[in-house]
Amino acid sequence: MIDRKKKVAFITLGCPKNTVDSEIMLNDLVENGFDVTNRVEDAQVIVINTCAFINDALEESIQTVIQAGQLKEQGVEKIIVAGCMSKRYGREVFKELPEVDSIVDTANCLNISKAIRDSYKKEYVSYIGGGFDIDYLNKKRIIDPSLPYEYIKIAEGCSNNCTFCIIPKLRGGYKSRKPEDIINECEEVIRLGKKELILIAQDTANYGIDIFKSRKLHELVTSVARLDSSVWVRILYTYPEFLYDELFDIYRLPNVVRYMDIPIQHVCDDIREKMNRKEDMRFITEKIKTARSLYPDIYIRTSLITGFPGETEEHFQRMLEFVQSDLVDFAGIFKFSPQEGTKAAEMPDQVDEDTIERRFAALYEAVTEKLAKRAENSIGKTFGVMCDGVSDDGIFYQGRTKFQAPEIDTVVYFASEEPVDKGNIVRVKILNAQQADYIGEVVP
Repeated sequence: MIDRKKKVAFITLGCPKNTVDSEIMLNDLVENGFDVTNRVEDAQVIVINTCAFINDALEESIQTVIQAGQLKEQGVEKIIVAGCMSKRYGREVFKELPEVDSIVDTANCLNISKAIRDSYKKEYVSYIGGGFDIDYLNKKRIIDPSLPYEYIKIAEGCSNNCTFCIIPKLRGGYKSRKPEDIINECEEVIRLGKKELILIAQDTANYGIDIFKSRKLHELVTSVARLDSSVWVRILYTYPEFLYDELFDIYRLPNVVRYMDIPIQHVCDDIREKMNRKEDMRFITEKIKTARSLYPDIYIRTSLITGFPGETEEHFQRMLEFVQSDLVDFAGIFKFSPQEGTKAAEMPDQVDEDTIERRFAALYEAVTEKLAKRAENSIGKTFGVMCDGVSDDGIFYQGRTKFQAPEIDTVVYFASEEPVDKGNIVRVKILNAQQADYIGEVVP
């Protein structure tokens, strides 16, 4: 038997969906008698919850494992690799990264304690394979008390089968959680003092399609919003192809923030068809215009991929014009990254890396200029800002308006004569702009 009081540190890479899985694994460790530490240098065991969605994410995961392995010279005893990289490569991980002692894939989060214990009994332990049981999301989580917001995963997997995406192979087909399970989790998170609930999935718009045979996101959001009218509710990853009329009604609820995150990926129909994206840009444009006509203050965010096979200069110029238009407020720009095992990786007319880099740089610059202009135009205006805490410089508070999602959007730095607790919403007058971020002060 190993000493179950060994200290375990977690490193979570990738998206908020990985964060949820890490919090579930952390609770499993605590329930099985392990100590948890935030300091990797104090740990005997390091668990790395990896991302392998695109090449940059995979490279980050590999480098993080290598860096963690170097700590074995300073007292770290075991390195456990969890998440998408373990699912994608299986036992190949041991061959390429010999510092790894155990792997746990995305379908085996609840075996993390077993994986650690077994790693002290034998070499190269693997908990991989098997189907996804959506009920793992109902397990208790250890959530970060230092943040006023919390992510709520409402579904797992994806069945859209975009030709560039490996997620279905990493996470399986789309599976919605039961609404009562989601509501129970939201109630518990609110009880713990969280002031913003962020609903996430690979595709939130499709919530319910598998268990109810129709989309029920609007009903779920309405139920969540009614739990506590003082708690913000935000929805991310809503595929624009699946926007439906009832979904627009949720933004009438006072605590559902008017923020739409709609990953379009490309604006040219022939490229979208190659991506296996549903609906054309006329449909999506009409949905965006509907949202803006109903809610002139709504903030619309999207994500775009440049360099997809067959993308020409004309395609690129149309995407640049779209980014510069008033249709969307912000666009996250990504470089096409051919993933082994996807159809897009085998398509003809692959775009060379230099061209992709040039197009990415131009799109990124256009987005940055747009955000900076928005910030500059906000000088003199007053917004409700949720305080996320003290900024890294220790001088200002840091927070967000309703049109700023945590970790992916800009922020508001503000001064206050009185202390401001995390989660409190204060009125902040914008006095200046620092690139795309806002600087202001609390006003009555």
